[in-house]
Amino acid sequence: APPRQPTAEAARTRPYDTIMATPYFPHGGTRGPEIFDALKQEFDALLHDVGTYKHQREEVDRSLQQQLSEVTNLQNAVVALETTHTKMKRQFEQEIAGMRKQLEQAQQQQQQQQQQQQHAVSEAVSSNEWFVGYNSAMNAPPAVCVTLLHTFVHKSVVCCVCFSDDGKYLATGCNRSAQVFDAETGKQIHVFSPTLADDVKDLYLRAVCFSPDGTLLATGAEDKIIRLWDMETGQMKYRLSGHEGDIFSLLFSRDGRLISASGDKRVKIWNVDKSNHCLTTFGSDETGPKEAATSVALNPAGSLLAVGSLDHAVRIWDANSGALLERLDGHADAIYSVAFSPDGKTLATASLDKTIRLWELHGDTGQPTTCRATLVGHKDYVVSVAFSPDSKWLISGSKDRSAVFWEVATSAQYMTLQGHQNTVISVAHSKTGGAVATGSGDCRARIWRYTSAV
Repeated sequence: APPRQPTAEAARTRPYDTIMATPYFPHGGTRGPEIFDALKQEFDALLHDVGTYKHQREEVDRSLQQQLSEVTNLQNAVVALETTHTKMKRQFEQEIAGMRKQLEQAQQQQQQQQQQQQHAVSEAVSSNEWFVGYNSAMNAPPAVCVTLLHTFVHKSVVCCVCFSDDGKYLATGCNRSAQVFDAETGKQIHVFSPTLADDVKDLYLRAVCFSPDGTLLATGAEDKIIRLWDMETGQMKYRLSGHEGDIFSLLFSRDGRLISASGDKRVKIWNVDKSNHCLTTFGSDETGPKEAATSVALNPAGSLLAVGSLDHAVRIWDANSGALLERLDGHADAIYSVAFSPDGKTLATASLDKTIRLWELHGDTGQPTTCRATLVGHKDYVVSVAFSPDSKWLISGSKDRSAVFWEVATSAQYMTLQGHQNTVISVAHSKTGGAVATGSGDCRARIWRYTSAV
């Protein structure tokens, strides 16, 4: 007999698993249980997958929440850092403003003290323009009085200054021109401007020098050309070509020969006449400067030629034979200026190492040149030096905006002249005595007069 079909009441009262375990197949088929088991397994697998997916989604949600929390914390940290930075910046600016105020007050007090203690400052000149500081260690009242005689305003930095041998004129070199002034009256006498190509905007004249008789002014520029200008007509008279680098330094010998130093590492002596040919070239790959020759000086006897270079060394040549006599080492940086004392006993060298060295010359004794003093006092590069005619004073110009008077005999810093708002690029002393010229990056050249107060 066929199995009895469960009543509706039994189906309602039996548990679900019991019903599923004993299904009813009305036709007595044999594959029904297998199919049901397969369906049950698929259903169980589906439930397992759903559980797995649910767990994974919870993990993803937790990870996302954690990342969002980290991003929020990072944003909060950035905001905190910005707030701290703003606060620190404000405090720093306030501290800087306070320090500047204190510095200004200190400078004002210093200027007031200098005005009270140093009678060398001219009452006719504002203390805001310039002042002189004396070395208190000298243990003596100031013996030199300084006054500002003239100020010449240029349109660019003043690269160089030079007095004529008779002291009547001052020449300056700047961008695109050299200018000549009457040293006594301050009147402008000439403006010498090289002819430039249309595409050339700048041409700095880095060296100027008067001929011994005062009839010519030589100028050296970035275009590697030396030009000689007629002081009477105001026209260019000669043009010297031969250097392969900027012209950095010029000087005339007593017999009228022109000496030039260049960025091509060479020094040349020229015959200045209608021939205008180069007589001698100093320097070679073996014995010459390894970098640009920045400055040249000739001793009073005309026998020794000193050349300063960017390679930190000074070389001394025999001016007549062209033989290299000595190489002077000791500076720790480039040498920008060299000068012989008028008495022929001392060579001064100025360097970017912020020092000046005084070298003792032993003449024809055969003894090597020795450094007898290193002058320390400038706070930045020393770029120019010049002796007074009596060899008593050495004047130096520096990037620290000062010109310093050094007493040569004692190697002591005697006084400091603060008269410019930028680097004192060039200093020159009148050969007639009593006047010093300074050229600066503040686009000004000035003539100072100093006299003994005793």
